Amino acid sequence: MKGTFARAGVIRQGWYLVESGKRLSRGHVRAVEFGSRRLVSYRDHEGAAHVVDDRCPHLGSDLALGHVTAEGLRCEFHGWCWGADGKCVDAPGNTPPPSRRLRHYASLERWGFVWAWLGGEPAFALPDVPAHLTRQMVLRPQRVNAHSDVIFSNGFDLAHFGPSHGIEAPTAALDADGWTIAHRVVGRLSNRASLRIVGLGGRELDFSFAQYGGGIVHLHLVKPIEFLIFFTLRPDAELRSRTRTMLFLRRRTDLPRALAVLWSTAIDDLQIMEKVRWTGAYAPSDAALARYAGFVEDLPAW
Repeated sequence: MKGTFARAGVIRQGWYLVESGKRLSRGHVRAVEFGSRRLVSYRDHEGAAHVVDDRCPHLGSDLALGHVTAEGLRCEFHGWCWGADGKCVDAPGNTPPPSRRLRHYASLERWGFVWAWLGGEPAFALPDVPAHLTRQMVLRPQRVNAHSDVIFSNGFDLAHFGPSHGIEAPTAALDADGWTIAHRVVGRLSNRASLRIVGLGGRELDFSFAQYGGGIVHLHLVKPIEFLIFFTLRPDAELRSRTRTMLFLRRRTDLPRALAVLWSTAIDDLQIMEKVRWTGAYAPSDAALARYAGFVEDLPAW
């Protein structure tokens, strides 16, 4: 998929956040968009969440209009019913039911959200959080008018750290396999007022920025304090991205300092990202960024 970095219409395989588990009550059906495609999530009567294609394999009726029964998700148009494994379990007027299947996506619930693997069988488990970071904080969702590749590239774009953030931060390590790329950066935070207020101005900085498949980034900060940013996004058809951010902390009192670091290293880039029109004209100082773009383009498409 060379030449597809920061281009519309491509969703890379991986784990993606579908929606809040609280919004998906038992028997409820919801539609959700990923790029130009649309899926349906529903919760069965036993409490399990499912993510499926949005069209009935019979004649293409919209399954977002379907209803949940004890047997599965039933289409409102012709009454065909699809079980938890995607098999047709009932089709009025057809005995036995036709051997058609509704595509189900591997899904699970964790940290209060429903996740789905967009692709075939999952190539890796949903990335975990260090056990000692027990305090979870969920920030408000944001819609950023920027391509997901541009947003995720922030942790590999060393050349912008100085001009944008006043951070001295060279690459300490950059490792990648087929599904994960991890960039360790060691340097020093800026001395801006927002960091000085919480006692972090000019402090030593050590963090790893890792992307898992197409939909998840971990930023694990080790110094000056330890916490994890779990960042995920869902692209739409207009190159925009709906983002969700979770913080995992040792203690709740670390939140003000964690937010100060987050705002001084990432959030203030968002307005700039919304104006980027990616050229791919990398310079020698963009070595880590160019390697990251190659990693992304090598990910299988959904």
